[in-house]
Amino acid sequence: MSTPDRHTHLATRPRPPLRRSGPRPRVRDESGTALLLVPVGILLVMILAAITVDSAVVFLGERAAFDSASGAANDLAAISLDEGAYRADGSVRPRTDLPRLAESIVPAVETATRGSLVPGSVRVSVRALDRGRVEVVVSGRVRRIFVGIIPGVAREVEVTARAVAVLDLIEFPRHP
Repeated sequence: MSTPDRHTHLATRPRPPLRRSGPRPRVRDESGTALLLVPVGILLVMILAAITVDSAVVFLGERAAFDSASGAANDLAAISLDEGAYRADGSVRPRTDLPRLAESIVPAVETATRGSLVPGSVRVSVRALDRGRVEVVVSGRVRRIFVGIIPGVAREVEVTARAVAVLDLIEFPRHP
């Protein structure tokens, strides 16, 4: 009998089993991992959405306060010019009844901020500055939607907006 050569020995060696096309065998039990991660991910997305909505509500309140302050300042600058003094000597100065005029714009500011600021929290401050400038400060509270459910966190945020308007007069040559 002949001695087996090297090549016949390799041919008779057992082959490793072929891989299956199905899922890989698990080294340890990993079932249920995705079941825990999906609710955590959904909760995280919901928390981020609540923070986004509350930030947008506060920004909307700030914009409403600024828009009403800017409009009120422009209106006051336009009507606060003392026309008698301007016609008499050309001087630009505010009317003496500016506090009464300022009180007349408060209801308009409260109406303009309705829906954005908490009713009853709107405060309007009007000040006459030099050379026909008028400053209006509007402040109030904005009620957040979702943050109020967290204990110890304020449900309302204070917002303030300041606007200054200048009555800029165009100088026309005076005719004799």
